[in-house]
Amino acid sequence: MAYIQKKLQEAKAQNSLLILQLKTEKVDKFEIIVGWMVQKSLGQSQIAIKEKKDAQLIRMIPLERIDKVSILSPTGKNIRLAR
Repeated sequence: MAYIQKKLQEAKAQNSLLILQLKTEKVDKFEIIVGWMVQKSLGQSQIAIKEKKDAQLIRMIPLERIDKVSILSPTGKNIRLAR
């Protein structure tokens, strides 16, 4: 968890695009969110994401719901992380 959190902070500093796969209530379902981390930090247990499909929408995502992360930096470098 700490490693993913560190990489998310680095992605925020670089203004990288994030693709998050989130766990849902249903065992065989998941949710995908694409967007950027908001610059203001809100704590250690959750992150704020401004979604690509709706720039007006900011979602609060608990870190424990994140299953997989893909990070695409502005330079084109791609990083994939999984729990």
